[in-house]
Formats: sequence, C-alpha cells, structure tokens
Amino acid sequence: MNKRRVSTYSLLLLFSALSTFADAGPALAQHTTYGSLWEVGPGVTTELLLEGTGKSLPVTVTLYSSTGEPLATSTAYVKSQGVTRLSLSSLVAQVGATKEGGLSLAWTGGTTDVRCRVQVNRDDGINASYLPRGGYRADTKNALFAPWYLPDGGSSGQIRLFDSGPSAIGVEVDLVISGVEKKMRALTIQPNATQTVDLRSLLSEASAGGTTAGSVVLRYTGPSHSLQPSMFLSNSGTGFSLIPEFSPVLAAGTAGQTVWQFPSIFTPANASAPPASDASMAATSYALISNGSSHAVTVNFKAYALQGNKTVQGDLNPSSLEPYQTSLVPLAGVSGLAATSAGFGLMVTHSGSAGTLAMSVFSVDRTGRTLATSSGLVVPAASPEVAFWSSSTRPTVHYAVDSPGGVSPSVTLYYQSQFGVDRYTFPQQQANDGGSHLQFTLPAPRSSPKDGQGNVILGGVSSGLLVLSTNPQNAQQIAANQPNCAADCNEEPTATVAAEAPAASQVAFVKPDVADSCECHAQIFYRYVYRGPINTFQNHTFWQLIDYYGYNHVIDAGPSGNCLPHCGNLIAWEYMGHIGYYKEDNSQTAHFLWKGADVDGVRKLFDYYQDWPNVTGLPSIPYDPTNGPNSNTYIHWSAEYAKLNVDKTPPSAPGWDY
Repeated sequence: MNKRRVSTYSLLLLFSALSTFADAGPALAQHTTYGSLWEVGPGVTTELLLEGTGKSLPVTVTLYSSTGEPLATSTAYVKSQGVTRLSLSSLVAQVGATKEGGLSLAWTGGTTDVRCRVQVNRDDGINASYLPRGGYRADTKNALFAPWYLPDGGSSGQIRLFDSGPSAIGVEVDLVISGVEKKMRALTIQPNATQTVDLRSLLSEASAGGTTAGSVVLRYTGPSHSLQPSMFLSNSGTGFSLIPEFSPVLAAGTAGQTVWQFPSIFTPANASAPPASDASMAATSYALISNGSSHAVTVNFKAYALQGNKTVQGDLNPSSLEPYQTSLVPLAGVSGLAATSAGFGLMVTHSGSAGTLAMSVFSVDRTGRTLATSSGLVVPAASPEVAFWSSSTRPTVHYAVDSPGGVSPSVTLYYQSQFGVDRYTFPQQQANDGGSHLQFTLPAPRSSPKDGQGNVILGGVSSGLLVLSTNPQNAQQIAANQPNCAADCNEEPTATVAAEAPAASQVAFVKPDVADSCECHAQIFYRYVYRGPINTFQNHTFWQLIDYYGYNHVIDAGPSGNCLPHCGNLIAWEYMGHIGYYKEDNSQTAHFLWKGADVDGVRKLFDYYQDWPNVTGLPSIPYDPTNGPNSNTYIHWSAEYAKLNVDKTPPSAPGWDY
C-alpha cells in the first residue's frame, strides 16, 4: 500500500493585519545597486548572495579597485527561487596582497527584481555583511548620518566611502559627540573609487578617545545619490561586529509620528549556532539610536513575544534624545522578553517624520561577541493590534477576526530574511457559517500564492510579527532608507502616510492566544454520492474539526477535474464553519461515523492538509474515483498520519483502504 506522507508544520492564521506597501512599478529599465566594501586576499574572502523575486535574469557584477579602476566584470544568472552565490575570489586573481574596493550590480527589469547581500568572511571570525543600495531615495540634501558604538578600547571603526557617480565628489566627514558636530575631514573621491577613514583617528583628533558612542555625518557635493558609505565596527578580540545603517539627513519637522518595526530579535534559543547551553550565550539586545534632527525626540519601545502559549507585550520607559544625541538602549528591560525562547518582535515609535532617527538593533553575549543583528522597516502607522508568531513554540496558530460590515481587514506577516524585512499579506476567506469572522491560512514557504504585491513566503521563516490593518488602501512604503533606489532617484522623500486608526469596536482579534488545553476534537462524516458513469450510489467522507477556540472547520477532498473523461488530481480544501468546499459536506446534515482526537491530533490534521500537494505545489496525486486515491483515501491517510484510532469503516466508501 503506497501512501502519501507529508510532515511539516501547518500554520493556520485567522485574523487581520496591516497591508503590504506599494512597491516600485514593474516597468523594465536598467537598475544598478552599489556596495562600498569587498575584499579578497589572504585570510579574507567575499561572496555575493543573489536572489530573483519571481523571475530568472542575468546580473552584471563589476568590481572596482580602491582607486576606481574596473578589476573584473562577470554575469551571474539569478534564479527565480533560491539564492545564487558568487565568490569574488573567482573573479579576482590573488597575487598575495589583499584587493578591495567598491562594486556594482546591474540588471534590466523591475526595481525589486533582484536582491543582494554582500558577505565578507575573515579567518579571524569578524565578518561583515550588508545590503547594497541604489542610493538613498530620501537623500535630497546630499547628507547622510549613522550612529556608532565602540564598547571598549580594543574596538575600531572603518568608514568606507564609495563614489558611484559619473564624476568626482567632495565629502566632508563630520563627527558628532555629545550633540556637537565637528568638521574633521574634507576628501575628494574619484568616480568608482573608495576611500577609508579610521574612526579612532577621528576621535583622537577630536580629543575624544574615550567616547563610546556618537554619530558620523557625511556631507557631499556632486551628483545626488552618488555617495555609497558603510561603517564597519569591530573587535577581533571579543568578536564584536556591527555595520550601522546610514540614513538621509532630512529637513524634518517636529510634527508627525514614525513607527519602526523589527519583526525578529535574537535570543539564545532561536539562534542556529552556537548552542544555547553555552553559558556565554546569555544574550542582551540593544537599540543603537541617533537623533539626526535639531529638535528633541521621544522614543517608545513595545515588544511582542510568546511566553508558553500566550502572547505577551512589554514596554520600556520612553527614551528622550536631545538634538544630534546618540544613545545605546538595552532591550533586556522590556518585561524580561529578551529571555523568551523564540525571540521577540519590536515596535519603535518616535516623534517626527521618517529620517529623524537612525537605528540599529543587535544582540551580544556576555563576552561582547555579536550574535545577531536585526533588520527593521519603517511602516505607515501603528496597528490597532500586533501579535508575535514563532514556529518553534507555536507551529500552528489559530486566529479569528471580528469584522463588522463595511470593514475589510487584512493580515500581514512581517519576518526577517537574509535580505532584510520581508512581508506577505494573506488572502482572506469568509467563514461558511456566516457571521463577521474572516479566515486566513498561512501557506507553506515558497509555495504560497503571490499576494497583491507579488510577494511569496520565503523558505526558512521561523518567527515574525502578525499585524492587523483595516484600511490597506492607505498604506504606503516609507522609502527613507530602503535597499533599492527608485529609477527616478531624485524624487522628494516619500511622505509618512498615517492610516486611519479604526475604532476599537470595529475590528479585533478573537481569542488571539492558544489555550493550554482545549475541547479540540475531530469527527468523520459521510454522505451519499451518485456516480453517474456507473449508475450507483457510494459514500464520500470528510472531516469536521473544532480548533483551539471552539471554531468549526471542514476539510474535504475531491478531484481537480470533472471526470469527463479525466478526473485530474486529488486535491483538498479547508473551510471555516460547518460546510466544506462541497456544499453537501455539511456536518449538520451528513451521517456521523467517528469522533476523537485531542490538541495534538487536531493540529496534525491541519498539518497534513497544509502540506497536501495542491497547497504546497509538490508533485500531484492522480484521482481515481473507483479504486483510489480519492476523497476517502485522503481522510483515511490523514487519520493515520495524525495517529488517530479510527475504529470504524464508512459503508460503501471506495478508496478508503487504498
């Protein structure tokens, strides 16, 4: 007996969230992104991680020397799914000395068709990883700033300045300490050339060698968006390393509010290496924040995590930053959430427009070694409700959303990938039993249908923030410091769009936390089916499930075709309520066969459905109405997968024992 076995966790989501944001248009054009740092030589290698978002296409990679000469050009063919790795050692012949400089990546297509990460690997374990950019879209003043942090005397900082424009640029390097900006260097950088400025040398010249935190401001003349900087902070003795994000210096006013979202922040148990049993792995997470404006800014932190099976929230006391001040904020004080096994998500709200604040979030162990950095995204406005999801402690999640007439909520999962923050908005489905509940189902990674913005769920997703929104039409991407610059990079900064806050009575999560125990159960029902081609009546079986919160679901199966003459493949459906895909699959009118299961059994039935071929895109199983596999086969196989002791056999049910 050859039975189909499927076994990954199912993620069922029933609730509503913030919609995804408008991406750049898909018009075909030439796009280029730039990186300010690559190194190849004894003890150091660099590789590019490239991914196509929905299509395969060639990408031209050009490496420049530190003085701007092209050293090598190669074409990498980016896959539509999965990551292409390109070692730069294969492009540059090593002659003993370390080679370094800037790089460019060019392709024809949409702005977001290609994503890239540059990974510099050193034998001493101090690696550098960053996302190339096509410029800073909101950089309209030819000025950028970033915070820096040197935890001890052994830490150093290297500021790399790459001119990606067609002509030379002048760069003024300013150091900000205790809110006071000092002009330190005036440089001229030739096209495609890179210059390096030592942060320790700047501190020594400013008589501030003992200062541990501040910011760097880069003001440049020449073509807009041509300066591509990076700042690498490290200590080879402790393993500390950090590349803070640069942000445009904006003419920001005091009005408005900006919300940052960090969907997945490290704790020891949600890291892949080293093992959490290592005593040094007790992690502390920090937010390194810098106020780049001339007015004081109040910063609020709210964390979301799981403790046991319940969502908890925690707040830090608000931080107040004076003009041009930099602060290191420990996140361990967020109600102890940093110690939870699955990590946590963070929402940071501050006064002022996007670009007022530059921020980097990272985690270190007791020895000062950097364990992880967390990617963040500026979002339009605070959502009425946010929840944290983790596959390690909550592999199957059930939510419902109360959605009165006239309100059309949506659900978006935000999660961290190796290319920054990704997002996916789930298709919604009205429950068959009526009412105001909407159903959202989390597809398996990589097999998910594209959402309205063309996004799919990437592989390896383990945690993230689930966000509720009631007016997705008002949500727009805040482009203050996104990885790619639009084709018309001289546009004005995108304005912050505040979505209307719904009234508390309009939309709400229903029982958003998994109970420690429940009345979960599964029942098998059957009904008559008339098979016209052979003029006979037979029975068709289906599941009726009750989930963690007492909500009803029907899982049924059938052919993808009409069996005239071919039936197609065996596919399955899951509907909330008493009625399945077939309206006759109604648990209130069909014949009862069997009842049983518990929390684990019900979860496995959902898992089995979630990993069925028509859901995941795996190879299909042909449907055979006479011998099986057919709908009865699916019910029997899923019962065996869930290890349910179904001790009854439905009458006249072909395919049950296939």
